Amino acid sequence: MYIYNGGIMPDELSSIEKLFTRHSSKPFNPRLAGIFFKSGMVETWCRGFELIKDTCESHGTPLPEYEILSYGVMAHCKPYK
Repeated sequence: MYIYNGGIMPDELSSIEKLFTRHSSKPFNPRLAGIFFKSGMVETWCRGFELIKDTCESHGTPLPEYEILSYGVMAHCKPYK
């Protein structure tokens, strides 16, 4: 399955390896991000990639393959074997 998220990544996240390190969070749409936060759908900023990694590790599944584009991020999620 491919998942695409449009937007511009911060300069500090210019490589796949940097996605899984501590970094600042700059929501592309702060109003929409605030709605998700206030509704409880996200617990905090800047933990998405960390949560994906932890979930994949706990289920024994591979991490998605990411492609950072100038206009967004594409993730390729492979099925569990």
